Amino acid sequence: MKRSLFYILILSIIAFIPFSTSQKLERKKIKMHSQNVNVKIVDAKIKKSAKPKIKPKLKKKKKKSIKKKIVKKIEKPKPKKQIVEKIEEKVLKEEVIKEEKIAVKDDSLLKEQSARNELQSKTDAYYANVYELINKNKYYPKKSRKFRQEDSIPVFFIIDKGGFISAFKIVRPSPYKELNKAVKKMFTKIKKFDKPPSGIALPLEMNININFKL
Repeated sequence: MKRSLFYILILSIIAFIPFSTSQKLERKKIKMHSQNVNVKIVDAKIKKSAKPKIKPKLKKKKKKSIKKKIVKKIEKPKPKKQIVEKIEEKVLKEEVIKEEKIAVKDDSLLKEQSARNELQSKTDAYYANVYELINKNKYYPKKSRKFRQEDSIPVFFIIDKGGFISAFKIVRPSPYKELNKAVKKMFTKIKKFDKPPSGIALPLEMNININFKL
């Protein structure tokens, strides 16, 4: 008896357990289904709200460009007489300008030429004074006169801006010693000439011949 009761209890428990488990599973499924529905509704709402509102584009009004009308001034044709007169005036003016330029050139050339002539006359006068002073200080030795010794002795010397003599030398000495001595004494006496005039290129290099003739 005891065994039979025990088997009955076990069978009733086994029969009751699957029923309760099936109920629990159904309940879980219902809950999951309701959650999915809620999620879908929420997603749909989010999607609907996420769409940005598109503002309508305003069309820009094009500015009308105002074109300015360029009005050209039409010059009236000048009469032929006036044109001819103007051309003649221009030609006359050009000729006058040319003549003035030529006159200026001529004046400048004349001035240059007169300046050169003046300088040349000054230099000639100065050289003449130099030769005159040399001739004044020249003397003929008695012995040379006695023995009738004659010669032309070339000398070189420099005249500075003060008129002083420097770098004196006999270029080609004479075979007569007395004449050579006489030349040297002449230039030691002179020592200096007058100051050269302005405009002459300085120093002056002089090459002259001292002539001894009876």
